[in-house]
Amino acid sequence: MWDDTSGYDGFLRKTDSLGNQLWCRRYGGATDVFVTGGGWANSGAYYLVGIGADSTGESYAMAKKTDSLGIPLWTRLVPLAVEANTCVVTSNGGVAFAGMGMDTTSPFRTIFLACLDGQGNQLLRRDYEQVWHQASQTWGIDATPDGGFVIVGDTQLYDVDPFWYATVLRVTATGDTVWQRRYHAGWPSANAFSVRALANGDLIVGLSVLDTTIWCAHPAVMRLDSDGNVIWVTVLPYTSASAVSATAAALVYIQPEGGYLISTGDYRWGLEGGVLLRMADNGDTLWSFRYEVSTPRSGGSDAGLDLSGGYYWGLGETYRFSESDHFRLVRLGPDNLSACQNAPVPSEIILRQNYPNPFNPTTVFDFSLPRTGQAKLTVYDVTGREVSVVSDGVLNGGEHRVTFDGSSLASGVYFARLQAGTAVQTRKMVLIR
Repeated sequence: MWDDTSGYDGFLRKTDSLGNQLWCRRYGGATDVFVTGGGWANSGAYYLVGIGADSTGESYAMAKKTDSLGIPLWTRLVPLAVEANTCVVTSNGGVAFAGMGMDTTSPFRTIFLACLDGQGNQLLRRDYEQVWHQASQTWGIDATPDGGFVIVGDTQLYDVDPFWYATVLRVTATGDTVWQRRYHAGWPSANAFSVRALANGDLIVGLSVLDTTIWCAHPAVMRLDSDGNVIWVTVLPYTSASAVSATAAALVYIQPEGGYLISTGDYRWGLEGGVLLRMADNGDTLWSFRYEVSTPRSGGSDAGLDLSGGYYWGLGETYRFSESDHFRLVRLGPDNLSACQNAPVPSEIILRQNYPNPFNPTTVFDFSLPRTGQAKLTVYDVTGREVSVVSDGVLNGGEHRVTFDGSSLASGVYFARLQAGTAVQTRKMVLIR
C-alpha cells in the first residue's frame, strides 16, 4: 500500500465469509514497513514479514506479530539482512522467515534464516553462502517433517550464464545445511517461488520457467524426493507476456485429501486473469478454473480451502498504465467448480521443451492437442533422418506426456517433431552419453 507521505505501508484485512470487511489495519508510517509475506497462527495471531526501518531510517528485514484483531504485539528487525520475503508459522507458535542477507566480505547476497518464538525472542539466525551465484532471491519457505526447513528461490551467475536457476536449500532444525541444489527443470531458465513439504519428506516446488522460443514464462510444478532428486516436472500451459514475471509462477498448497491446489496467473495482451488448478499426486491436472477481470493485468495469489468444499482465492492486480496495485478476494463454492472437472483444452497444438535437457538416456515430453485426432511425435537427427517414433495414433484433445528412451542413439543434437493435422511444432534437444 503506497502513501505519498510515508511511502510503502503494510496492511492486514479480515473479512467475513461473504467478503465483507470486518477490520483493516495499516502498518508503517515512520518505520516505512513493506510487507512481503505473512502467516496465521492457531492462537489467532498473525505474522507479517518484509522490510522495516529503525529510528534512523536504516532498513532491515522485519518480522511483526499482531493479535487476532491485527493490533501489533511486537516488531523485530534483523541486523545484516536486507529483506524478509517469506515465512512459515512453526509448531511452537513462533515464526521462521527467510530472505536476502548481507555478506560483509563480498558484494554478493546470502540467504538468511531466522526463527523467533511467540514472544519475539530469537531462537535461530543463520546465513548461507551460495557457491554458484552473483545475484539471488529467496521466495518460499516451509517446515519439514523432521523439524527443519526448506527454502527456495533463484540464483544467477551473470558473467557465465544470463539465465536463472531455481535453487532449493534444505536445513536441519538447528540450521545446518543438509543439501543445496539448483535446477533448470529442462528449460533455459527457472525460478522457484513456493515450496511445500510432504509428510514423507518429498517437496513440491512452484516454478516459473522461461520458454525462449516465444519469450514467455510458464508456471510449473516440480516434485523432489527428500534428497533433492527430481521425481517429475509438470509445465502448465498458461503464460505471462513478461518473460521474467513472477505472476507466471505456480503457488502450491497441499490438500488434506491428497494432491495440490495451484494458483497462478495467465495474462497476455488481450487475455488476462488468474487460474486455479487442482493437481493429482502424480502431477496430472484434475480441473482448472480461470477467473477473468476487467483490470489490465491480474494474477493468482494465495488460495485456501473453504470448509464447504470450495476455495477462498486472492488475486493480485496491477493496472498496466497507472501501475497502481489492487487485491481481489474471490470465494469459489463447489458449484463454481462442478463445471471445471476436466483440464482445459488448448486452442492449438503445443510441444513443450523436453526435460531434462540435455538428457541421458531418457527424457519426457509434455504436449497439448486442441481436439481428438491423429498425432505423431517423431525424433530426427541433424541430417533429417528419422531415428524414432515416440508416439503415433489417435489421441484425445488435452494434455499428454510421453517418455523417450535414447539408449540406442549416439550423443548429439536431435529434434523432436509433433504433427497433428497440418500443425507442426519442433523442439531441439541434446543427448549426452
